[in-house]
Amino acid sequence: MYHFEAKVIDKVLSFFCMCTQALQEEFDLEKNLMLETKTAVDQLVAACPESKSAALMNSKAEKLSALVNEVQDLYSQRLEALEKAEQAAEKFWVGSEELKRILKDVQDRLETEELPAAELEIMEEQKQEHMVKSLIWITMFSDVY
Repeated sequence: MYHFEAKVIDKVLSFFCMCTQALQEEFDLEKNLMLETKTAVDQLVAACPESKSAALMNSKAEKLSALVNEVQDLYSQRLEALEKAEQAAEKFWVGSEELKRILKDVQDRLETEELPAAELEIMEEQKQEHMVKSLIWITMFSDVY
C-alpha cells in the first residue's frame, strides 16, 4: 500500500513542478510584453518628460515592473520548494521501505524465537535477596523514622 502511495505522491509533486514550470514559461511571454510596453512608455515620456501624463505613465510602469518581478520571484520560490519537496519525498520513501524491511526482519525473528522460560528457583533466590535487603534498610533507618 505504501509503495503505491509513494508513486502517487511522487507523481503529484512532479506534476506540480511541471505545472509551475509551464506557468512560468507562459508568464515569461507576458513579461516580454511588459518590457515592450515599458519601452513604449519610455519613448512617450522622453517626448514630453515634464507632463503629468509622463509622470503617471512612469509611475504605472514602475508598479507593473515591480509586480512582474514579484511574480517572477514567487514562481521561482514555488518551483524551488516543490523540487525540494520532491527530493525529500524520494528520501522519505527510501527510508520508509528500509524501515519496513527492518521491522519485518524483527517480526520474523520474534515469531521464530522461543519465549524465555522462567526459572522458579532463580526467582525465589531473587525474592529472598530482596527481602533481606529490605530488612537491612528498615533496620538501618528505623530510628530515622
